[in-house]
Amino acid sequence: MELLGCIGRERELSRLCSLYDGGGAARAALIVGGAGMGKTALVEALLSRLATASGASSSPRGGRTSAPVLRGRCAEGQAAYGPLRQMAADDAPLLARLDAAGGDGPWDARRGACFADVAAWLAAVNASIVVIERLDLADQATRDLCGWLTTLPSPPRLLFTSRQDEPLLGAERITLAPLDDEGVRAFLQSSSVVAWLKAASGGTPRALAERLAGLSTLSPDARLVRAAAAVYGRPAAPETLAQLAGLDGLAAARAIDTLVAGAAARRDGELLVLLGD
Repeated sequence: MELLGCIGRERELSRLCSLYDGGGAARAALIVGGAGMGKTALVEALLSRLATASGASSSPRGGRTSAPVLRGRCAEGQAAYGPLRQMAADDAPLLARLDAAGGDGPWDARRGACFADVAAWLAAVNASIVVIERLDLADQATRDLCGWLTTLPSPPRLLFTSRQDEPLLGAERITLAPLDDEGVRAFLQSSSVVAWLKAASGGTPRALAERLAGLSTLSPDARLVRAAAAVYGRPAAPETLAQLAGLDGLAAARAIDTLVAGAAARRDGELLVLLGD
């Protein structure tokens, strides 16, 4: 199933893949784009491709090998080093070192030792990629740590997303602009969108035009979730719709609330049911 938010972003996805498929070469990238531009969908598509490439190789004993993906998300009001705390939730010693380092004040030996501990922990985990989303919401300590990691001689593979450019000296920029004519055409002609429009309109031109006109009243995330629900074709759990739409759980939940409030969908227990005209 296509990630709807990633349709029309093939050039950006190919560029990201080229950064991370260099036989384990350590690289860092920053995806920059405003709300609804497809940052999360692009991350999901990249992780899917990396997983496919990793699964294609076998271990000497015939089993498949796959390195873990570490993923964290910044949020307002979060504790210092919030994304790292999410990744290392089961590692009490590392969490204690993060607490000891603190999040305020100038650089000192204690913070330097903590950053070195984080780098060593990441090397030991040997993740295929470390993803930190919404860096624009990060506390200063997290920003300092991320910037420091990108300057290491052999950093882990790092991927950041942000709604604004960030001072990450060692990161390649992938800036998401609104889709051009070619991107819009690719979106409208994609098999997922065509199937959804046909199902939603019954194939009648008038209903199709009304459906397309109605899209403009929804937020970009709500449109993605609505399209994902139509393509899925049956009541769906929020987690399923979030995955198909390429959104994180919070964004998908807000989009679902918008659809329900606008009578475009209804809740049936834990599932979402799309309502037709």
